[in-house]
Amino acid sequence: MKNLLVALLALSAVSAFADNHSEHMHEGKNLKHMVRFMGFNDSGVSNSFDLSFATAEKGDTELSSNSLALNYAYAINSNWQIGGKYMVNTSNFLTDTGAKNDTENTTYGISGYYNFGKSLDSTSYVGLHYDMMTNRAEDESTIISAEYGHRFHVGHVWGLHLTYAPSITFSQSTTEFDAGGDDLEAQALAWNWIKFDVLF
Repeated sequence: MKNLLVALLALSAVSAFADNHSEHMHEGKNLKHMVRFMGFNDSGVSNSFDLSFATAEKGDTELSSNSLALNYAYAINSNWQIGGKYMVNTSNFLTDTGAKNDTENTTYGISGYYNFGKSLDSTSYVGLHYDMMTNRAEDESTIISAEYGHRFHVGHVWGLHLTYAPSITFSQSTTEFDAGGDDLEAQALAWNWIKFDVLF
């Protein structure tokens, strides 16, 4: 996480000298594509945009895990964006006796955003997200989330515009268990203060 923050500060410092205000406003109106980085783990890796593989051993047990997370949004015009995401996380436990315990979670999602300003890299916005998640046990979850946030322009380099984009999200989820039983319903309110949107 420290390396990530140092890199962001360095990018901001370089961009501060390279930018000029009128050029930034002009380019901000022409941005079409967005990728979001949020939900960082202890290694500084984003859970929303990631490709990682890990292995570990503890005693007679071997653990391997794989993670793929992609998200993208496209600006239809200066106010509206549509997007989607795909995430899959797998974990495999194997002991020397051959016992296995595999888990897998897959998520598909669609999103819509309305931006109040005319420059996507400096605006308040609202978002609506619909996610569908399944696991190896074939349990199914649907999650509907409403989001409000603001993008603060940090800088740009090589045509990529970095924004600090904290937001607050309210979500409602429903889980249907393949084994039967009552559905599980839950609500959550989250403050996403370590979040960055990259636009280009």
